[in-house]
Amino acid sequence: PASLLHPYAHPAPCTPHYVPNPFCDRGRINDPARLFDRERIRRELRDLLARGNSVSLVGEPQIGKSSVLYALYRTAREWFPDGVVLYVDLQGVLSTEDFCAEVLEGLGEPPGDLPALKRALRRKHLVLLLDEVEKLARPAFTADLHDLLRALAQERTLTLAVASHRRLVDVFPPSSDTSPFHNIFVEKPLGPFTPEQARAFISHRLQGTGVQFTPQEVERLVVESGGRPARLQERAYALFEAKRGGD
Repeated sequence: PASLLHPYAHPAPCTPHYVPNPFCDRGRINDPARLFDRERIRRELRDLLARGNSVSLVGEPQIGKSSVLYALYRTAREWFPDGVVLYVDLQGVLSTEDFCAEVLEGLGEPPGDLPALKRALRRKHLVLLLDEVEKLARPAFTADLHDLLRALAQERTLTLAVASHRRLVDVFPPSSDTSPFHNIFVEKPLGPFTPEQARAFISHRLQGTGVQFTPQEVERLVVESGGRPARLQERAYALFEAKRGGD
């Protein structure tokens, strides 16, 4: 109460409410609610995967492929309630043996080799999301692994969704010994934001912050980023900090 204040005391001055920079997402977006304007591709992928069609998501680096795949994983109960959806980032997987261990652990199975993986996958109704699938083309990953995934993905129990910078026909060139790995996939490209989407993204993120970008600044961000979400975030983050610092 005011009557209890020391006669020479004054209430503390009000400090402005701190607003976090809304352009802070870096790398893979882990919260699907933060994934802007990718609902159409997510819906197409969900529909294909739920019907048992394996899909290949292709796009240049930092375009949002990992975020789209991870959003499918995080929302799996909505579109694949009767099965299992497992996400594996292959950047952290070292070899065929490590791949087997990673997937088996994700399925709640004991460690094992390729035959053990085959048995486990045949017992599950699984959508397996493989990020950075180019890694599987390295020497540490055997052709037997490619053949196994291709064979199982043609059965009812396993469906694959993979993300890559290049088309699978270029990542896994056809061999005369086996059927091509790429021809079991429906290919879906993922491109940058259109200028309209990029402007909408900036406007959406600025809502409620009290910070405004001029139309000229917005256009510069759109042009400099080329609509690539990661670049757009980085440049918008810097502009937001500069404007806030000048307040």
